[in-house]
Amino acid sequence: ELQYATPVVGGDQEDRARGIEFVLRSLTPNHHEILVILAKEQLEEGEKQGIAFHRYLELCQDAMLVGSEVDMKNHLNEMRDHHLVETRRVDGRELYYIPYAEDIVQKHIIDHTYD
Repeated sequence: ELQYATPVVGGDQEDRARGIEFVLRSLTPNHHEILVILAKEQLEEGEKQGIAFHRYLELCQDAMLVGSEVDMKNHLNEMRDHHLVETRRVDGRELYYIPYAEDIVQKHIIDHTYD
C-alpha cells in the first residue's frame, strides 16, 4: 500500500513545496543555512545553473557552517537524498542547484523560519 504513496518531495511543484517544509523540519538549522547559501547564490547572484562544489564549500566555510570537505559532502548527500539539492554537468563541471521554481525557493527555503 505504501508502494504507491506520493513521495514527500516529488510530484508537481505544489506537492514538492509541501515536501520541502516537511523535510526542513526534520533537518538541523545548520543544514538549512547551507541550503540558504545555495538558494541565495542561485537567485540573488545569478547562478541559475548552480555553483561548483569548491565555491559552495568556500561559502559554507566562510559562514562557519562546515569545517571540512568531508563535512560538506555529508551535508550535501543528506540534502540530495531528500531531493533538496541536485547536480548537473555544465561545461564539464558538476554544479549544485536547488531544483525548484524561484518562488518556491524564496518562500520555502530563504524565507523559511523555525517555529
